[in-house]
Amino acid sequence: MLVTTLHETTFDYSRAIERTFTEARLWPLSDASQTCREFSLSVDPLRPLLESCDYWGNRTLSFNILPPHRRVVVTGRSVVETHRDPFVPQPLDDFETKRAQLDFLGFNGPIEYSMEVQTLRDDAQLLCADANESWFDADSVFSHAQKLNALIFERFTYCPDATDVHTHIAEVFALKRGVCQDFAHVFIAVCRAAQIPCRYVSGYLVTRRARSSAGSGASHAWVEVLLPRHGWCAFDPTNNLLANDSYIKLAHGRDYRDVTPTRGVFKGSGIDCRMSVRVHTLTEEEESSTRNAPELVG
Repeated sequence: MLVTTLHETTFDYSRAIERTFTEARLWPLSDASQTCREFSLSVDPLRPLLESCDYWGNRTLSFNILPPHRRVVVTGRSVVETHRDPFVPQPLDDFETKRAQLDFLGFNGPIEYSMEVQTLRDDAQLLCADANESWFDADSVFSHAQKLNALIFERFTYCPDATDVHTHIAEVFALKRGVCQDFAHVFIAVCRAAQIPCRYVSGYLVTRRARSSAGSGASHAWVEVLLPRHGWCAFDPTNNLLANDSYIKLAHGRDYRDVTPTRGVFKGSGIDCRMSVRVHTLTEEEESSTRNAPELVG
């Protein structure tokens, strides 16, 4: 499926700021599941962009704005062809597997270990992957990860105003509600409690006009679990789905902090910032039907 995405982020400040530095992780990855055909990033006020690649392999664009300003608009436009099949193995070599076990098993920041995490792990029957045979059986890990996906979907309520980007999973367990970011963090914590590498994914969920999914109105988050001798497999606990051709991946990391779409610093104190985000996706099929629709005269 060919998908065009427009992602606009606006920062409005209560008074003029200066000497800002901003990073944007809006460039979709190209891998075995998708190919980024086009990407562009524009900044208002207009600034030169510096391209780099972070530790996790995500492409990053950064910029500075030195003169005083009260508004910044960052707009990313991408065209991505998706060809995602969760059942086709994409095994990692031994080095990448060992690296994943080092990078994606730790508890830090929003990913916390607690009795609630342990209980959810036991309910999903995710056994520890140290010396247990389940670690050497991709089908077993997959089926229990699917069960975890369903349990989070059933036990937590999607509520956009319940949490924010700084919420830890202890609060999510207490509230029993949250957003895609929170459910991804819970999923990751449970997998790491079972010593199964799991990473956070940011991106978009494309939905047809006839249906909608939680989290589809803006950027979305899901997880990737490392299955033995199979590779990374993507689960979306917000919608109890396996990631398919409707998912566009931007970046991955240990948790939300590693893949924030836009983040930065500026000189000044006591300044309020209001951020607004608009995301619009258009499939090739929808674009074609729009072009062929009869012109309305009124």
